[in-house]
Amino acid sequence: MQCTLGKTAPAWTSGTEPNSCSVLGTSGSQTYAPIVFGACGQTNPDKTDNYHLKAGTNLDEIQIKRNGWYKIEMSAFMEVQLGSARLSLEVYKVSSKDSSGTCNSITTACTDLLTLEATNDDKSTTGATNAVIYIPANSEGVFALCAGDKIIAVASRTGATNTNSDIDGAGTNSKTILTVSTFWYE
Repeated sequence: MQCTLGKTAPAWTSGTEPNSCSVLGTSGSQTYAPIVFGACGQTNPDKTDNYHLKAGTNLDEIQIKRNGWYKIEMSAFMEVQLGSARLSLEVYKVSSKDSSGTCNSITTACTDLLTLEATNDDKSTTGATNAVIYIPANSEGVFALCAGDKIIAVASRTGATNTNSDIDGAGTNSKTILTVSTFWYE
């Protein structure tokens, strides 16, 4: 399954963190944005029957339907404003099952699987005001997942002035893509 951010930029907020996931930063200047994808697509054989996984109704999660190992890859184009700004895009597993064994029930937990992070520490006064650097980023891994697990992505940013730091979703071809593939299953 592959999900793309599309043309809509993330909706930034502060307050209670999504699914009790601990996101970047602890100061009052930290904000986060649960990623809602513009589109998700699958190839056969899963395209027809969603046997292994499927996109959530609101395109804000990928739902795992079979125990097994899955390859997860996150690519993003990050824009970070000058002046000690940090921007992070994390992929989490929200699960009530222990994937290290037989997928027995546990207390629901949010586990960070992948992290993309960009920092701009340029504090020079000679550069352009509110100059932004652009950073392509990618991370991937293979993870044991259980039926019922949910994969979500959350962007977070921190810094004294962070309103220009963002995950790029503009244009006709999204530069922010989450891919989940079956690696091995029971």
